[in-house]
Amino acid sequence: MALRPRAPFPRSPAPKLGRGLFNNLMKRSLSDKPDGCRGDGGRKRHTSSAENILINSDEMTSMPIPIFVISLPQFAQRYRYIRRHVESRLGVGYEVVGVYGVEADEGLVYDHRLSKGQIGCALSHLAVYNIMLERNLPYALVVEDDVILPKNIAQVASDILPHLSSGDVVQLHNTNDGKTALSTQMTTRVGDHVLYYPMDISYLGATSAYIIGNDAARGIISVNNPVRVVADHWDFFFDQGAFETARILHPSPISVKAFETTLWESPSNGRVLRLKNFLRGTILRHIFTARRSMHINRRRDVTLSAQRSPLPLSKASA
Repeated sequence: MALRPRAPFPRSPAPKLGRGLFNNLMKRSLSDKPDGCRGDGGRKRHTSSAENILINSDEMTSMPIPIFVISLPQFAQRYRYIRRHVESRLGVGYEVVGVYGVEADEGLVYDHRLSKGQIGCALSHLAVYNIMLERNLPYALVVEDDVILPKNIAQVASDILPHLSSGDVVQLHNTNDGKTALSTQMTTRVGDHVLYYPMDISYLGATSAYIIGNDAARGIISVNNPVRVVADHWDFFFDQGAFETARILHPSPISVKAFETTLWESPSNGRVLRLKNFLRGTILRHIFTARRSMHINRRRDVTLSAQRSPLPLSKASA
């Protein structure tokens, strides 16, 4: 399968979110350390500036790399779940970052056809990337608030780190719809799993759980600031040269909890809100949730190919 040419795209003039833009972004965001780690008597901090959001990464000691959780207290069920779940796996060594798309400034968005949820998700991931640049973090593990992490997630991340370059993305949970083809050439065994190069960059799926390097984070900011595409538009980012290469960890050590879609909790205009409240009291809500559960937990159709992937090799392999 031939690699698509990487077409140029107008980039933002700065390699990271400008100070004013980032401050505006953080006015609608949240970054927390869990109780016992915040250093503020256990009080939750709703931040209003970049200076307030940046927390010393030296305190994130439970993981070999910092872990950032994308979540918002507005979605209470998910927010409570992910904090309890991550703490059960890692203790207090994580941070929660979220941007509320409903209240995002229009200047942060280039394509206004995106939904508020898509905008908030993209801005949340961009906020994490900006923190990486502000703190000069070489790598970060980013997870969303519906993941189920294995008990040995710290070991999984530790096993992957020696095989990473700053321009790399490694997906830990592949949810691409349809088939995924992985190359059996140039693989890397990491514990009980294997790092595979996909046969096409479009085989990367959602942003539910992935490790990203500093250069890759910088690159995605440069092509998606203001927000042009959704957070998991990996083929767009790759085609614009935002990151160097990507691999998929298979079999995936991470699964996803079948939460009800956030459509049911998002504020809306009057007509949509009335429809939402009506559906809450009907069996349709449970049908939609059951269908979502079946969809996200179905077994992935993964094909192993003897051909070499057209994606570039990681510089860590050189």
